Amino acid sequence: MRIFKSTNLSPYTVAILIVTILGCILAVYGMRWGPWAGSDSVAYIEVGRNFASGVGLVERQASGDKVPLSLHPPLYPILLATLSVFSSDIILAAKIADVVLLGIFILSIGLSYHFCLNHPIYSIFVCLLFLSSPLFLLLFTGAMSEPLFFVTSVMSLLLIVIYLQTNKPMILFISAFTAAMSLLTRYVGVAVIGAGSLGMLVFSQESFLKRGIKSVAYSAMGASPFLIWIIRLHRYGEYSGLYEFDFRELWARLSPYKMEFMDILWRWMKFDLIFSGLDYDSKLNIILVLMVVIFFALIIASVKSKRVSKFNDLVRMASFQFPVFFLGFSILFLVVTAFAFLFTTQLPEVPDERIMSPFLMSLLMGGSSLAAFLLDLYPNNRLFKFILPLFFVIFLINQINPGLSYLYSLHENGSGYTSKEWQSSELLDRVKELPLETSIISNEADAILLYANRPAYRIPELMQGKRHAVFNSFGQDSEDEIQSIFKTKGAALVLFNSVYWQFNAIYYHKAEERLEAFTRNLYLYSEAVDGEIYFYQFSE
Repeated sequence: MRIFKSTNLSPYTVAILIVTILGCILAVYGMRWGPWAGSDSVAYIEVGRNFASGVGLVERQASGDKVPLSLHPPLYPILLATLSVFSSDIILAAKIADVVLLGIFILSIGLSYHFCLNHPIYSIFVCLLFLSSPLFLLLFTGAMSEPLFFVTSVMSLLLIVIYLQTNKPMILFISAFTAAMSLLTRYVGVAVIGAGSLGMLVFSQESFLKRGIKSVAYSAMGASPFLIWIIRLHRYGEYSGLYEFDFRELWARLSPYKMEFMDILWRWMKFDLIFSGLDYDSKLNIILVLMVVIFFALIIASVKSKRVSKFNDLVRMASFQFPVFFLGFSILFLVVTAFAFLFTTQLPEVPDERIMSPFLMSLLMGGSSLAAFLLDLYPNNRLFKFILPLFFVIFLINQINPGLSYLYSLHENGSGYTSKEWQSSELLDRVKELPLETSIISNEADAILLYANRPAYRIPELMQGKRHAVFNSFGQDSEDEIQSIFKTKGAALVLFNSVYWQFNAIYYHKAEERLEAFTRNLYLYSEAVDGEIYFYQFSE
């Protein structure tokens, strides 16, 4: 099969380029205040800053210690550090990364679908589906590792399909390299390597021995950079993530994961607009029935198609390989994330849409390539030619308004720690004026680290979320290490106005009473519109 049949720019190729440029413009528009940033974003930026300054892939602690990055793989901070060479502002570097990665993502999908599947109109549809998705717009406008993971994982899977069609070793090498980069971006990248290796065994037309050798080599190359990083961490006494291997009642402990995943999938597929108020079992049964119907419909369609005379004809079709690869990735992704929720401690109790977004990515990629597969089986079927584009258009229209609304909101106010409010914070300006030798304790340690570039201690009471029976002022408990630092070492207590709502989540109607007691008899050093700075006692 010749994938790249011509070097001339077709109208469809130009259209893909236009959609790509449009996507980059939308991303720039949305990130007027910068990419949104949460706690994980601040951690990435902190490590990126340190790496760029030659300190290494480490996080600074308020105590002055430096801890090697271990909770997250290192590639995204390295990317930020590299881009910060061209900009003194690492937040701007994160914005540049988002725009560039979005362009690469849209362009690689569009060109791969255009040249591999030979259905150019669908390549444009797929690009627009991703570009209009509120979730993907959210992910590609944040200072997080998801954009880099999407680019590396999708390129790896697309390239291995191209390799199977062309049998060019260099393409296989690049696929393995991008798979390795996906694992260095997010731990779930192991699912990318697994899907590529298994796909090699299933779809390659070489002898089984050669398939096995290439599959093992692919896995080894994909895992090697990650293993080197793990070995480096072990030299410093650190481990990649925090694990608790408790094998009791595994299925019962998976219940929150299963139920939340089903709710997310239900919303993604828009079934909540048709079937509302269903329990988990009912939703699962409907999904299973739908999967069985689709499976047998595809079998019947394949058997009856005149384009497929034997099984080998089927497995050689790029439009068949695409959905199978992404289906394999989906299954492995669910296995890896289920393992993470069972045995790691750094994830929330239930998954959210951001964590599960790679599954949505594979769902869209697999579903759109299935449409191309049906058209390959029945190229002259008018019903398919009408229904499939109609489905894409309906899905696209359903996404446009929420997607544009999100971009407008982000453009107007920003979001997270890079919002307009944080960037105009008066209290942060006061924090920057504190002497460098003064330790800082705060309810918003991440904001202080991001803007003042100073690590701060967190308030244990707010972190642990435990109610105190007696409302003492901060610094009274000498057995609490942080309060002792505040009382005896002259640390500054920086309280942003958000502290009220943090106390409210713990004490409800007694939040105001707790806040008043928390600062009772403390020295008010500085008062700003958005918070105050206190000392236990103050001397000139």
